Parts: sequence; structure tokens; C-alpha cells
Amino acid sequence: MATALIRRTQAIAAELGARVVFVQADRTDDAAIALYSGVGRREDVLHFDLPVADSSGAPRGSPGRTPPE
Repeated sequence: MATALIRRTQAIAAELGARVVFVQADRTDDAAIALYSGVGRREDVLHFDLPVADSSGAPRGSPGRTPPE
């Protein structure tokens, strides 16, 4: 089922002129890594969460993470 959904997403992306569909998996999510490895090419990249300030100017950070000082 998951592979069929990915293939349909790829088809829609191609119809819209996209060259690639980006997905993200946590390094510890073996099932997602196996799924995505079967349909695409793995790239080792760095991902950064950039905090966004709320209306008071305080950083919101990412859910479950402490914003940087």
C-alpha cells in the first residue's frame, strides 16, 4: 500500500513538472528507511530546525525540543 501511494505521488509530481519528491526519515526508523530505499536513492544531508518567534518575540522552537540559546 505504501509503495503504491508513493508511486502515485511520483506520477502526480511528474505531471506537475517536478523532478524529485522529497521524503524524510529519522535515522532510527528502519521501516521507513527500508521503504524509501526500495523506491529511491538515499542522500545523507543535514536537516536544520530554524526557530520561529511567537508574537512576543520568544522563540517557539520545535515540538519536543528546547530552542537554542
